[in-house]
Amino acid sequence: MLVLTWEIFQRRSVLKKQLFSNTSNIMEPVLKINPGASKWDIRQRVWDYIEENNLANFPRPVHNRIPNFKGANQTGNRLAELQEFKSSQTVKVNPDSPQQQARFVTLEVS
Repeated sequence: MLVLTWEIFQRRSVLKKQLFSNTSNIMEPVLKINPGASKWDIRQRVWDYIEENNLANFPRPVHNRIPNFKGANQTGNRLAELQEFKSSQTVKVNPDSPQQQARFVTLEVS
């Protein structure tokens, strides 16, 4: 999910391997983040990128919120494929619109 959180940025390579069965489908990162960048700097860059590339649905602008990004439902459906999800005892899903499908998937498998 474009719950592009700090943790996802840190675990990007692990998540890519798990989400894509064919390594030729792995996308290269579109944002270069300096190792010393603050969480706020990263969020600002991601929000700017999403706005500049029209990657979000309503509500806009996406700054200072979890963006309702295009493809959120498809991403939520893929959540159940992750080993971390399968082995979890507890799953936290925020009430934001882009995580609605993640809530449904979590309830379906529990």
